Amino acid sequence: MRTTRVMKVMKPRNSWLLSVLALGALLMTWSDRSTAEDHPHATPAPAQQTTAANIKEYKVATPYSFPYGIAVDSKGKVWFTEQAGNRVGFLDPLTEKIEEMLIPSAKGIDERAKGDKSFSVSDIGSPTAITVAPDDSIWFVQRYGNVISRLDPVTREFQTFAIPTPQSAPHGIVVAKDGAVWFTERNGNKIGHLDPVTKKIREFPVPSKNGQPAGIALDAAGNVWFAESEGNAIGKLEPATGKFTEYPLLTAFANPSEVAVDDKGNVWFTLLNTNSLGMLRANTTIFDQATIPTFASVPMGIVLDQKGRVWFTQTRGNKIALFDPTIPLFKEFAIPTTNSLPTSIALDAAGNVWFTENDRDANKIGMLPASEIAAALAPPTSAANATKDKPAPTTFTMVLAIGGMILFGVFVVVLSRRGKSAK
Repeated sequence: MRTTRVMKVMKPRNSWLLSVLALGALLMTWSDRSTAEDHPHATPAPAQQTTAANIKEYKVATPYSFPYGIAVDSKGKVWFTEQAGNRVGFLDPLTEKIEEMLIPSAKGIDERAKGDKSFSVSDIGSPTAITVAPDDSIWFVQRYGNVISRLDPVTREFQTFAIPTPQSAPHGIVVAKDGAVWFTERNGNKIGHLDPVTKKIREFPVPSKNGQPAGIALDAAGNVWFAESEGNAIGKLEPATGKFTEYPLLTAFANPSEVAVDDKGNVWFTLLNTNSLGMLRANTTIFDQATIPTFASVPMGIVLDQKGRVWFTQTRGNKIALFDPTIPLFKEFAIPTTNSLPTSIALDAAGNVWFTENDRDANKIGMLPASEIAAALAPPTSAANATKDKPAPTTFTMVLAIGGMILFGVFVVVLSRRGKSAK
């Protein structure tokens, strides 16, 4: 009898029901699996919020100057370069006034242009990356001028130091605690070092051919980290030994641009072509990557705040964005000026975020106030707000859930009828 009952339950006319139920349960289980389980080093999909913040913008007096690099000194003054204006300027947040200084190589360009028809302003200077040294002196690169420059913020005097490699196209620059100046030579494919005592420049060739080093940063131990935009790798130079270590990125043609190192030794960088942020874990060869919510945003400048959060510019997305790796969460702030091309980014001691708007018509310095950031990141104050930013279940998951419930109901009904018929 027991065998007869089993054969009766498993008749072909009812096997479809059990098969569908099993398939539904399997699909529901698969749909809830974590990405991190399949890919141990993958970054979970971050939450995303967009805010229309009250961003302040300051117009640069020189028209079409193309503001590029930006940095903040210990007194809170905001220094920036004008790529086409061939000037270095600073903004005093207390007075909200901007002062500009023409770099020496660009002086007298109007007269020179009149006497030489082949003369082009684009052949002069073109200051881009800028940084502030521990003594508050201002250092910047001149891409076309092929020099490293220093500006005394008190005397307003400039010094220039010629790079040995012709047309090296210096790109990134950073100053160590001991005053040593490190910079990248994009076309020269070298890392440069300016001795603060002798004022002599030494160059270290990057191992990869045509690596095109771009952004540069230092870690707590004094190691030099840089992005190889064409070499598609993150590089490290140990100054004491001159040893290079290169870490190839997993995604081809990702085009790493600017870099920053957090207090744990993790190296963060922007990836122009993959629209994402990357991180090389400290003392490992493991990369993590987080995709930026705004499509084709072209992330460029990058800086870390005191809480270890990553701030970056979205050059094509026209936003200033924050990535908190502990949640993870992306928070984006829309810039009022359309197509402003935000490029470089810096933080002041109060937590305000400063950035350049490189578009020829925008021609501004922007500031996202710390108060706006605090308001945007404040925890929800009501039950309605608490659920506002929770991700909604996907349509696929909802269909599976509803379908599973219906099939389960049908299954119960069928079993109930069988029970009655058996009696």
